Amino acid sequence: MFEVADRLLSALGQDIFAFILVSPNLLALTPAKRALFIVSGVVYNALHSVLLFYMMLTLNVAANSYDNALLTLLLSNQFSEIKGSVFKRFDRENLFQLTCADITERFQMYILLFTVVIRNSADFVLLAADASSMGILSLFTTTAFWLLSVAGPGFIVVMSEVFVDWLKHTYIAKFNDFRPYVYHRFLDVLCMDYIRHSFSNKLVSNRLGLSVMPLMCVFIRTAIPVYRSIILAAFNDETPVNDAVMGTYFYSWFRWSTLGLIVILALSFFVTLLAKLILSTMLQSFSRTRYEIIQVHRRASINAGRSPIIKQEETAIDSAVGNDSLDALTDEMRSRLYDENDLVPKSEKRTKRVVDLDTVHRYKMVAKRIW
Repeated sequence: MFEVADRLLSALGQDIFAFILVSPNLLALTPAKRALFIVSGVVYNALHSVLLFYMMLTLNVAANSYDNALLTLLLSNQFSEIKGSVFKRFDRENLFQLTCADITERFQMYILLFTVVIRNSADFVLLAADASSMGILSLFTTTAFWLLSVAGPGFIVVMSEVFVDWLKHTYIAKFNDFRPYVYHRFLDVLCMDYIRHSFSNKLVSNRLGLSVMPLMCVFIRTAIPVYRSIILAAFNDETPVNDAVMGTYFYSWFRWSTLGLIVILALSFFVTLLAKLILSTMLQSFSRTRYEIIQVHRRASINAGRSPIIKQEETAIDSAVGNDSLDALTDEMRSRLYDENDLVPKSEKRTKRVVDLDTVHRYKMVAKRIW
């Protein structure tokens, strides 16, 4: 139920934020309509954040359950993906869409599991502080217990997700006669997206269908109690037992360390900004390297007199004009899905349009199903 609601809200949120943040038509609207779209974005963000928060609570309950029954149910749900996908026919466009869905699902699970781990780690710190204050040499104070009770369930879920995705794509490639090199072509499409649109007004996350703002809201909302737990663990005297006493402690602490808090926030901002710049530089470098490799292979294919479709693809990539929207549908880049010697299926059977990998993103109906 959560997965279906997440996909529905993600598909809706892509259009709402694309219109609010990217489309220039927002400024041409009347103030009333503009406010309506902004309110719609806020309402969507709140609903999707609540949904992701409940998904995180489900993971937290599954990780902390005594008999691991919920964890077993979660693992069985992952393995049910194999039955629902491997015994179906895929073309390369649909496989690319499924790959984008798996990338988004895995990244979202990593973020939610990370929030669960830091939340449980904060509780573990408080329990360890109580045990040490009472002079009890407890299992709570050992690193092995932290690895077993806090990080262990998350590691199991992550490894099971990786194994299930690996097994699923292995059998899809086997039953549909896909070579592993097709995933390199999928990576090339994502790299080209980053090169062309990372510093423009296009939403690169549309390709993957990733909803960034709800994830960010859930992470910040979860980090606030963790921050309060760390502050409480810093007190050596009485531990506050309710919000009123806790507010007194916080007021006293803020009054004497306001300057320190400002310095911490400023340092956190600059560290986060530096990490973003470093990550963007690494992604740009990797994408440029992949682009240069693509160009070398295409020139070699052209010099060897191979498929003329490669020339069309190179012209489409190098062209600075034309319809390069993520939602546009052209016939020039479809060959990127196929190798030089592969026979590209004829497009006469496509009654409405010719689907090309460069224009496929997760929430576009390019086949019989959206993954």
